[in-house]
Amino acid sequence: MTQETLLVLGAGRDQKFLVDTAKGMGLFVVGVDSDPHAAARGHCDVFGQISNRDPQAIVEFCRSHPQIRGQVNGVITMGSDIPEVVSVVASDFGLKRIPLRSAEAARDKFLMKEKLSVAGVRVPEYVRCDTKRDFIRVVNSWRVPLIIKPLKLAGSKGVFLVNGAESSDELYDKTISLSGESAVLVEKFIEGPQISTESLIIDGEVHTVGFADRNYAEMEKFHPQIMENGGWVPSLFLDLQAEIDRQLTLCARALGIRDHTLKGDVVIGKNGPVIIEVAARLSGGDFCESLVPLSTGANYVEAAIQISLGRVPNPNPYKNVSKIVVANRYFFMEPGLQLMGVDGLEEVESHPAVKKLEFWLRPGDVTGEISSHGARSGVFVVCGDNREEVQEVIDWVYETVKFAVA
Repeated sequence: MTQETLLVLGAGRDQKFLVDTAKGMGLFVVGVDSDPHAAARGHCDVFGQISNRDPQAIVEFCRSHPQIRGQVNGVITMGSDIPEVVSVVASDFGLKRIPLRSAEAARDKFLMKEKLSVAGVRVPEYVRCDTKRDFIRVVNSWRVPLIIKPLKLAGSKGVFLVNGAESSDELYDKTISLSGESAVLVEKFIEGPQISTESLIIDGEVHTVGFADRNYAEMEKFHPQIMENGGWVPSLFLDLQAEIDRQLTLCARALGIRDHTLKGDVVIGKNGPVIIEVAARLSGGDFCESLVPLSTGANYVEAAIQISLGRVPNPNPYKNVSKIVVANRYFFMEPGLQLMGVDGLEEVESHPAVKKLEFWLRPGDVTGEISSHGARSGVFVVCGDNREEVQEVIDWVYETVKFAVA
């Protein structure tokens, strides 16, 4: 095989843009996913119906498949919070990777906070609670509001806002039930706007190529669940990027990450930026797929792929200044309803400002509880010259799309 082979862990909606980018770079792409109907299956050169969380099965598949024969030049994922699997699989093929201990620290939110805190990173006050008694004691002794979250889940699953002792038992039980873990992390809630970042870490140096304002305007609608509804590019807080980059550099060093990508969740508190958490992976959703490339014209997923292949990319072409305003928003349907049909999608799709529209439910589907970002019903992306113009289109989309339910 003359082409380099990129192994993508996951072949769902979150990985489709990654697969397409790799194909556009001339790579032979292998995708694995437990879903036989995975959205990117047909975009891959080779597809294996294997869980992207089963490193042994993934390695065996790549070594035995006649089109691969163990020739894998890079391992990567996007959206899936599985840095330890990426590290283990890449290690089996002798490829460049972050150390397993770094991946495990990036995956475990308590272990991550411990390392960041020691390194001098500004993080929220936090504590690990191993029992419900520990949790109730913290709720009673700390000032609310607090955040309760699982140690190893992503996409807002099991993350709740605790406003008082009256709801704490129920929220603790729900987090434990969703995570299957025996402990939870509790953090002091910091009021303020939030930012998502995406950085290329090249030889230990941080190059932030994605910087977006997160949209939490509908917090009350989902209370006590912490649920984001898209974001904005360019950010209103670009003047804080240098300070945030300084904090992200400390994060990368604390976790032992020298050549990789680093996703950051940041809140602007009254005393400045605070790192909520980081992740050793590319973002899911539409951050690197739509918001940044539509606004800047630069697709930094290419650079992330180059890093996974052991190359040293030039980060400068991916640091373009935003040219237009871009926002993504999601459709949320009430749980327990049967979808009969959707009106207005064709009208929305034909609007020149709407650059992407996907709806993931079909007639006959029954809506489930919105317990994570992955449970949203669809997405749309809007471009414009300013936020006011874009917000008008967002409002029009929500007014135009009508759900018929039973």
